[in-house]
Amino acid sequence: MGYERIQKPEGLLYHYTRKENLESIKQLLDTGGNTRYKIVELPGLNHMFQRCKECTREEIPDLEDVFSEEALQIMGDWLRENIEFR
Repeated sequence: MGYERIQKPEGLLYHYTRKENLESIKQLLDTGGNTRYKIVELPGLNHMFQRCKECTREEIPDLEDVFSEEALQIMGDWLRENIEFR
């Protein structure tokens, strides 16, 4: 997969839409020594965090959603909880 090369980047936030990938991603992050991450399943979103019906490449030009508010909220919450702002 290529994720094995990631040693230990601090403060990772990963979001994927395919449930079958979640366990593999978790294993790779753990193998790399990562402890600061959150994996969230977001059904109905494509890889660009857009609300979709079929979630195919062909559907992308017709989608109204630019970026899911739900995904943005989850990311913002994670950042506020995990990143020290000065």
